[in-house]
Parts: sequence; structure tokens; C-alpha cells
Amino acid sequence: MVQQQRKQDQAAERLHSLAHGLDALRLDAEAAYHLTREPREKIDDQQWERLGRYVSAILTEMHATVCEARNALEELSGGSSPGSLRAKFRKMSPMEILKQMIPSYEEKASRRGITIRCTDDSAGTPGIELECHSVRQMFHNALTNALKYSYKGSTDRYRFIFIRSSKHRLPESGGFKITIQNYGIGVKEQEHDTIWLPWRRGELARNDATLGSGLGLGQIRRCMGRHDGTAELESVPIGSEGPYKTTLRLSFPNKNDVRSAF
Repeated sequence: MVQQQRKQDQAAERLHSLAHGLDALRLDAEAAYHLTREPREKIDDQQWERLGRYVSAILTEMHATVCEARNALEELSGGSSPGSLRAKFRKMSPMEILKQMIPSYEEKASRRGITIRCTDDSAGTPGIELECHSVRQMFHNALTNALKYSYKGSTDRYRFIFIRSSKHRLPESGGFKITIQNYGIGVKEQEHDTIWLPWRRGELARNDATLGSGLGLGQIRRCMGRHDGTAELESVPIGSEGPYKTTLRLSFPNKNDVRSAF
């Protein structure tokens, strides 16, 4: 009986945390709706393709959110969810997912003379509930950005991407912190708040003519919001002529614990 009550309390907490993700999805859907109302002749082929990817990302997030809400509601009612829905959620370390992905990016990085160095200081930390599909998509966006905007000069000390996973500052929380750091094209300080918005790309990236949709960071923040976590970006220039050092910080709390501890 106590175990059942605990499951229902956890399900109620999950439903509460979904509110932030649903609100973000509502704003994204409204933005997509207004874009689709534009006359087709005013949207060039490249913008139309980007709009398609944008809508696809929103639908993916909506599907995952609905699945999570259905699972939580059925737990509250004492029922059980179909395996096809529940299989999307697993209790594991986010670093497990990232480690599975890194080898394919190491090959891409080596072709550009970039070395990926990974440090895992979170070994032994209990796993947390993750929606694996959206987490993989988030890491794909983060690693793709780190490679795409990586250093293109000749100084060897900047030709690295550093990935680190650590336990949360409060050991009893069981949460994870993951940082992905690279050197290269950065984001100006005045753009740090707006760079997360749909279609928004930094001025330095646009000036470099590096291709991008402006959707990746928004998906990262939505994914972290759905896991009751946070995503922060720090990008600072190294000297007057050097590249930017850009650090993406992802904080995954243990949703079974009190969130105020974070």
C-alpha cells in the first residue's frame, strides 16, 4: 500500500513538472502556426524546409509529452500503461546515452582534426527516469553544434571538445551535471538569452556562413524542461584575437527528490 501511494505521488509530481514543457510547446506551436499562415510565395525553399524540421521537432516533443502524461495518469488511477508507451522511459544515467553516441562523432571530429575528450565522474550515481528518444536528439544537437562551430585555425590547443559528467553538488540528490565545451565560433553575450528562441542564430555564426536551422538549442532547452532540469550556455572570447570558449551546461535532477535541493 505504501509503495502504491509512493508511485502515485511520483506520478503526480511528473504531471506537475509537465506543465512547463506543455507551455513551451504551446508557444512553439503558436509560432509555427503563424509561420504557416504566411503566403507560400513569401517563403523560399530553404525557409520552407526549416519550417518542416521545426514542426517535426514540435510533434516529436508533443508525442513524448502525451505518452508521459498518459503513463502518469494511469499510475494515479492504479492502472498500467501499455508496454509500447512505457518503453520510452528508462531509469538510467544520461551519460550512458551520450557514451553510446560519442564514437560516431569521434570519427567526424577526427576528419576535422578535432579530438573529443570525455570524463565521467558520475560513476555509481543511481539512474534517473529519462525519455530516451528526446535525450538522444538533444545530445545529437549539442554534439553537432560543438563540431559545426569548432575551431578552424591552426593552434592545436583549441582543437578539442571536452565532455564531462559529474554528480550533482548535493550527493544525496542523485542528479547529474553534464558539460559540453568547445572552442570556435561563439555566441555574443547580448545573445545568450535570445539564442534559445526558434530560428534564432548568433551573429557570429551567420557571419561565418555556417549552415544551421536555429532550432537545436531550443530543443535542448525543451528536453531539459521536460526532465525538470536546466540548460545554460556560456560563451566567452579568449583574448582579442582568439576563438570563443563555449560551454553548454545540462543539469539533470532526480525527479524523485525535492526539487528545491537544486
